[in-house]
Amino acid sequence: MKLVASLILLAAPAAAMAASAPGTATINHGTQLPDKVIVGQNFWTCAGSACSGPGDDRRVAVERACRDLAKRIGAVEAITVGSTVLDETQLADCNKAARTKS
Repeated sequence: MKLVASLILLAAPAAAMAASAPGTATINHGTQLPDKVIVGQNFWTCAGSACSGPGDDRRVAVERACRDLAKRIGAVEAITVGSTVLDETQLADCNKAARTKS
């Protein structure tokens, strides 16, 4: 039991560290972006054709962030969180969730 508790305590800082990388996304579909958008559990700010905010830099989390952006504001051209960059195939998969222009 003490071993389990110790492992949980050791894992907690690693999980917290993963959620603090800076992220940026390019959304260039010619429509006005909102000033703020919720990505995961974080607020990202948008200006021009880009949004930025904190995020988790694990690949699966960046893919999830991309889908969040695509659902809320439209197709994502590029996204980077920390050192994780989605490639063309991952972006195409992400953009399947993209909101269509009204």
